[in-house]
Amino acid sequence: MIKVGIIGTGLSANTFHKPAIELCDNFKLTNTLSSKDNMPSDFYSAPFDLAVITSPNFLHYKHARTCLENGKHVLLEKPFTLTLKEAEILYNIAEQKNLTINPYFNRRYDSDFLYLKKELNPKTIKSVKTFESYFDKFIPDIKHTKWKFLDLPGSGLFHDISPHIIDQALFIFGTPRLISAEIRTLKKKSLSNDYFDINMQYDNLIVRLGSNAHNIKLRDRFRVGMTQKSIVTTGLDTYEQNFKKISLMPYFAEEFSQANETQKVNFSPAVYSNFYADLYKKLSKNRFFIEIEDCLNNVKIMNSCVISSTKNKAISYQSI
Repeated sequence: MIKVGIIGTGLSANTFHKPAIELCDNFKLTNTLSSKDNMPSDFYSAPFDLAVITSPNFLHYKHARTCLENGKHVLLEKPFTLTLKEAEILYNIAEQKNLTINPYFNRRYDSDFLYLKKELNPKTIKSVKTFESYFDKFIPDIKHTKWKFLDLPGSGLFHDISPHIIDQALFIFGTPRLISAEIRTLKKKSLSNDYFDINMQYDNLIVRLGSNAHNIKLRDRFRVGMTQKSIVTTGLDTYEQNFKKISLMPYFAEEFSQANETQKVNFSPAVYSNFYADLYKKLSKNRFFIEIEDCLNNVKIMNSCVISSTKNKAISYQSI
């Protein structure tokens, strides 16, 4: 049995982590700490095994390092860290102390992504020429009482959404040759970014990722252009709607062939407890679940996007 302590009491902890932990027989939630508390020593010295960190982004490194130094394995919400140096330090501490630290890349378990993983297999992957991934959120009101909307390190739409869709793209295609990005604050009263567009160039493949807080009608989630067919998925994963017991929005994929044939596949909500089930298999052997390289590449791409947007130029991945 792995005893769990959670830092943070917001949406992520209450909607994603706690329900998943309750569904897994191999985990037990024993300790909870609000991220507003001033890091009391009795929490970190408590006899739990795994620290799940869901605190504000600018506190991730501080909380993760403290947990590792107190002998805890760590599961860290996205973004993993705000800098590559911070990420490397955390991994070094974990390895020195024979511990593990993993990013919470739960969107690998979204039903639409699992479907794409099956379709874009080693036999078909070279036929993909364009891959678009959009994770839009309509945010009509700016709430300056929430840290995500304040002028703080790691706030805004980019750090909230891009880690997931970058991870999905890297999982399928690996690292790109060039990265260019535009990260913008479009609302006059906004203190943090509310729009981003990322372009990743590979040999014979263009990957485009983005999020927009201003679309009432959300864009297609995925659009994949292949030599023999196209795949379009509609709707965000319905896990949150299902959890809150509200009507599920349309969530499906359509395949379009050259012969004008169309196939439709309906999706069920994600089962994020599967992330914890798979995490347990690695933790029980004291092994990393998410490959270290996957996480570091994610941080590198995010940092490159910020540089690209600031300097208005493409960044070579090899130069990172």
